[in-house]
Amino acid sequence: MHTGLHRNQGGLSLIELVMVLVVVSIGLGISLPSLQAFVAGSHMDSARSRLTVTLAHARSEAVVRAADVVVCPGNGNGGCADTIYWQRGWISFIDLNRNGARDAGEPELNVGDASRGIGIVATNGRRAVRYRPDGSSEGSNVTLTFCDARGAGRASALALNNAGRLRRVSADPSHAATACASVN
Repeated sequence: MHTGLHRNQGGLSLIELVMVLVVVSIGLGISLPSLQAFVAGSHMDSARSRLTVTLAHARSEAVVRAADVVVCPGNGNGGCADTIYWQRGWISFIDLNRNGARDAGEPELNVGDASRGIGIVATNGRRAVRYRPDGSSEGSNVTLTFCDARGAGRASALALNNAGRLRRVSADPSHAATACASVN
């Protein structure tokens, strides 16, 4: 009968455990920046998609209801903010009296949430989008530029023409810089 203790129990030594932790830490250190970039890109894609849906819905409602519909940056009180910055959220509503402002009794169609970590800037001169009953967009063409912490090189944009058609375009460098400077 053998009564001696077995010296090798098959476990990990402290040195082996430390080495595993070092390797895992290095792997995380290498992959974390790309994971952060992926998350930031997903947030920007989500904000762009939400605004695209709001604009498409507003155009559709303008045609269906044969009324003017406005989409604008929200002021937090159910009205429009007088700004080119959209990252704090937006609203859409039926503009019954065609004054560009949401007045009492004008139905709200959509409210877009704030987009943290994203800058969204419209071209100067366009503080709102107005759709007419025929689906066209009143005023000059407008570009909405999106930027996140990844910088101007990763910015994207949506362009809306007077016919009311929205499409994704490359971001203009000056608009990208303005959008990136507004990232909250």
